[in-house]
Amino acid sequence: MEEFSFGVFESDLPDLLNTPSLFGVRKLILAESRRNNIDLAPLVGYERLETLFLSAQKRNIESVGRLHSIKELSLSCIEKSQSLGFVSGLHGLSALTLLLGGRNNLEELAHDGIKHLEVLRVRGMNTIDLALFPKIEEFRVEDQLQLQNLNLDRGPNLRWVSIWNCKTFSELQGTRHAHHLEYLFVGKTAIEPDAFLRELPESLKKVSLTGYGKRKDDGLQNRIESLGYAPAKYMEDIHTG
Repeated sequence: MEEFSFGVFESDLPDLLNTPSLFGVRKLILAESRRNNIDLAPLVGYERLETLFLSAQKRNIESVGRLHSIKELSLSCIEKSQSLGFVSGLHGLSALTLLLGGRNNLEELAHDGIKHLEVLRVRGMNTIDLALFPKIEEFRVEDQLQLQNLNLDRGPNLRWVSIWNCKTFSELQGTRHAHHLEYLFVGKTAIEPDAFLRELPESLKKVSLTGYGKRKDDGLQNRIESLGYAPAKYMEDIHTG
C-alpha cells in the first residue's frame, strides 16, 4: 500500500496506526473525527512516509518530528495552545501547509529547508516573517483578516507569491528587490494599486491585482498588460515539493 486516507468522523480507533499494513505507506491523510484520539506515536516506524496531512489529530504529535523522510506536511485545525516546535526536526521537509486552527505568527515553525509555504485561514495570524524560511521559493496566504503587511525582502529566493482575501492587507514591501520573483497574484486586499504597480520587479513575468470590482479590475489588468506582463491566473504554475 502506497497511500492511506482515513476520515470516519464517528470512529474510535486510537491504535489505527499500529496496523502492520500501514507501515510502508508513502502518503497518509488523517481527517478530523469526533474524538480525535488516533495515537500518532507509531509514526516513528513509518520510514517511507513522505507526505502527511493531519486534521485535528494531535495525540503524541511530537512523534512527527522524528520522521526524517517527510517532504510535505499539512497541519489543519491545530489550536494555538499546541506546540508545533517538532517541525524544525523534519530535516527533509520542503513543503508546509498550515490550515485553520490558530496561531499569531510562524516563529515556532522556522525551518531552513522549506521551499513551499501556505498559510490558509489560520485564526489570529497577524505576522508572517519570511526570513524564518531562508530557502522559500513559493508562498501562498489566504483568508488572513489580521495580516496587514509582508516584506518580500525577507525571502530573497521567492519566485511565486499569491495573496488572496486578506482584507486589511495594505502593504507589500520589498517587491522591487524581489529579483527572482516571476509570478505575483494579489486579490481582495487593501493595497493601493498605483503604489503596487510602481514597485514591480524586472524579473516578474505574470502579475494580477484584483478584487476592486469588475470595472476597476479590468482597468488594472489593461494597465498591467500595457507594462508588458502576462496575467497571473489563480494558482497557476505552482509546485508543492
